[in-house]
Amino acid sequence: MTNATDTGDAGGVALLVEETEQATRHLCAGAHLDEDFARKVIEEFEDEPHRAYAPAYGVNIELVKQHARGALTRLTERDQRLTACLMVSLVLQPAVTLVMWVALAFLAGAPTLDPRPNRIKDEATGRTSTSRTKVVVGAVARLIASVVVLIMVALFTQPLPRPWVWFPDLAPALILGIPLLVLLPWTIVWNERTIAWHTVSRELTGKGFAARPAKGRPEAPATDGNITVYSGYSPFIGSGVELDSWSTTTRLTPTRNLVGEIPAQATPWTVPTAAELVDGLLTQLTALRAETAGSLDGIEELTVSEKLFVDGTVLRQPEVERTGLTRAVLPEEQGRPSHAIDPELVRRYRGHHRGPIRHCLRSQVAAWGTDLVLSVYLQVTVSAGTLYLESTTLLLPPVKDAFRVADTVVEQPAPESSYLPAGQVGGDDSVLGAQAVAAAFQALLGAPFRVYRALRAPSRRVRRHEQLRSAIKSDLGFDYGARMSLRDLASGPNYRNYFQRVDVARISRQIHLRTLDFLATTLAERGVDVSDLLERRTAVYNSGILMTGGAMTGTIVAGEGNTVVKQAGAKPERSKKK
Repeated sequence: MTNATDTGDAGGVALLVEETEQATRHLCAGAHLDEDFARKVIEEFEDEPHRAYAPAYGVNIELVKQHARGALTRLTERDQRLTACLMVSLVLQPAVTLVMWVALAFLAGAPTLDPRPNRIKDEATGRTSTSRTKVVVGAVARLIASVVVLIMVALFTQPLPRPWVWFPDLAPALILGIPLLVLLPWTIVWNERTIAWHTVSRELTGKGFAARPAKGRPEAPATDGNITVYSGYSPFIGSGVELDSWSTTTRLTPTRNLVGEIPAQATPWTVPTAAELVDGLLTQLTALRAETAGSLDGIEELTVSEKLFVDGTVLRQPEVERTGLTRAVLPEEQGRPSHAIDPELVRRYRGHHRGPIRHCLRSQVAAWGTDLVLSVYLQVTVSAGTLYLESTTLLLPPVKDAFRVADTVVEQPAPESSYLPAGQVGGDDSVLGAQAVAAAFQALLGAPFRVYRALRAPSRRVRRHEQLRSAIKSDLGFDYGARMSLRDLASGPNYRNYFQRVDVARISRQIHLRTLDFLATTLAERGVDVSDLLERRTAVYNSGILMTGGAMTGTIVAGEGNTVVKQAGAKPERSKKK
């Protein structure tokens, strides 16, 4: 028999399991809601087979690719139908079609795919409308305007000679133009958007996603190992925005008394190596998680590991090959770099402070499920009698709100009547249809170009792969590094909850203080002066997280190079005249 406590524990475990898949679910929804995002997913992971994967914390890349590929297939079919309408109209009435095609740009738009009337917002005021009528009336106005424009275009082009005008009368122009340039495109886009909303609102809700059979989910490739091959300036690809970065330099000299003299020491004064300090830090920081057993003193979900960061352009350089790193990371020069290598090879680079290969001790916490991922990277170097510490704190913010629509869907039975089959009904038909009017004109404008691009995609991909293989053979500096992270691409600019900011500040302080406490204690035991470390510890204790670059709303930013983002709806300050 299950008691109440057992039931509660089981519920908590089930919730945690669901939370660990939230990021994947949101990105899958994003592939259906954002056409550009879906295209970037496919281009990055199918057109670049030789680049390393960027760490994608809590994201099943293969499942996101599966949804992105499905969304693009559906969009390609939509564009093919729209292009067919455009081509038929172009053959029958060239002048009217060309002018009308350009004129529709002024009536086009791409409203958010969300057919619930109570979610439709007035862009000017930011207020939410609860009336279905408003959006329907707006769509009807667009349809009427398109017909009026078509009449004006037909009248304007009537005097033109053949082959620009085959039917000089107004009636044939309207009989051909209204179905081919207005009604059919509207119906095609309405159908496509309804299927997309059905996928998001049924399959990608928390309940719908959990009900999907496990055998239907592709296995996620491991992307977060003990080595990251990066491209470009920042090695911390996939870790989000930089919140805090500090460094301290401590001259490893004996402790002196108030008058500057070195007092007699009971034990010999010794200088620790970088490897010894990293070993001790690994033990101390790992203990922070162990303290969570039966108490709230530690940090749940904390992982501490050693990572190696390698610039993707140096993997095949002779000096790197001699170390054995090339063979470990890139067994085949035409393949994708590995995400994991022998830990002993990683430890060999402790304290290494020359060139683009660096060792870091990473403390990482996936908080609020996988909504927030906080990473603290610490480099420890001992050189010429000096200890140098470099700490960088990065935060992977929550997935953007636009990809979270499925979280707010309330399950409702399918409508009694719909123009779609019962299995494809996705929402309120009238609102979906109304939103599809502006989207149809927008889609019609670029449909021929997207069809052309889709037709050339296979040959372009083959040619791209041939160029990459040729570049690998002829260029030792070929860049194998990851340049894009799905999780970074889908992240929003702000916290979603005040306590998320509180948790980030608390966790980062705990990690920083434990780091500095251990180093100060270890050096003091060896008779080394630790006044600089104690000053840094005091600064960490008395300060919060300072943002040293970029922009992030929902928090207070300070420091050089910061950006303050104005919140929507904020009233501007009036300047006072002196």
